Amino acid sequence: MPTIPNSELTLVTQVEEVAMSHRIATRVCYTSSDDGSLRNFLTPEPFADLVFSCYIDSREDGPSYVWGHHYGYESTYIRTASDARALANMLARIERGLDKLSRERGSLRGEDDYAAFIGRVASILRVPTMHVRNGKGHREMTGDRYRTVDTLGLEYFVDGVTRHHRANELRSEYIAR
Repeated sequence: MPTIPNSELTLVTQVEEVAMSHRIATRVCYTSSDDGSLRNFLTPEPFADLVFSCYIDSREDGPSYVWGHHYGYESTYIRTASDARALANMLARIERGLDKLSRERGSLRGEDDYAAFIGRVASILRVPTMHVRNGKGHREMTGDRYRTVDTLGLEYFVDGVTRHHRANELRSEYIAR
């Protein structure tokens, strides 16, 4: 299996429906080396089915918020012991990296600090860029379904999603199908 250079990887964040609720999910994807566009969400091993996510919730008398950021493999079919070791090694790498960054930079502000969590993941995996799904306004202005962001841009995306969730306006344009 060919190795994908880290320069061609990006973290893509979007909203997904899960059961009767929503979550913000981030996956490692390819980018095209010629123009930086996303390539159909193809994910290389050992990133296939690896998801970083948090849930969006609302209080009746208060703002929406995110909670429970976590990571793991979803729907992975393990064929060999070698496959299992590769997945375990990736999870161990992430866990060691998060522990190290917590010691060096301090703990995250709390469960609601998903953007900082993903920023740390990008650092650990040496993934140079991040993208978020564009809402209707951004899509109409640029024609792009996704845009490149930094950690602050990801924080604005999460804030916008929770604001729309609180107002029961989480339109289908934000939700990946």
